[in-house]
Amino acid sequence: MMENQKLLVEFMSLLLDWKTRPAFTAVSQIQSDAGVSEFDVEIDPRAERWYSRHRNSDAWARCDGALSAQFSNTGELPPGSPPALSVRLGFPTSLPIWGRRNDYFRPVGAEEANGEGVMLLRHPIDLSIFGSVTLDLDRGIAVRLTSPVHVWRLEDIRDVDHAKSQFGPSNRSSVK
Repeated sequence: MMENQKLLVEFMSLLLDWKTRPAFTAVSQIQSDAGVSEFDVEIDPRAERWYSRHRNSDAWARCDGALSAQFSNTGELPPGSPPALSVRLGFPTSLPIWGRRNDYFRPVGAEEANGEGVMLLRHPIDLSIFGSVTLDLDRGIAVRLTSPVHVWRLEDIRDVDHAKSQFGPSNRSSVK
């Protein structure tokens, strides 16, 4: 039991240290009862900026930094909007997993195997409802959020090629 709690604290600390992670691109999948949607995403945690483009439509959204407005192909998003669902795994404090007032889950345990960490989640009121967050321990990022009603997943994760970045060449993201 003690080892489980120690691992949970380690994984939570890893996620809460998200602003130190280098920029990356990925394919983001959001699966629900409505089907699966795929997005090409670029996430730069250090600069708190992101870009998301739906693979089967012209829909896109972006945020150029924490203090910047968020835009989509339909216009400016309301101030204070959380990141798009497709990029939230790159900004783990925006995930509904921390046991805050409106969160769906709270962390209750952890396990590790094959270079991945899994944080076990439990609904704060209905204790029979579980979920999980899977972490890529080498990259230090969340790569999957699973609940009874949806799965958010990042796949094909790669370091950003700054020459092809949605934000142009940048040295800030490559600093270690």
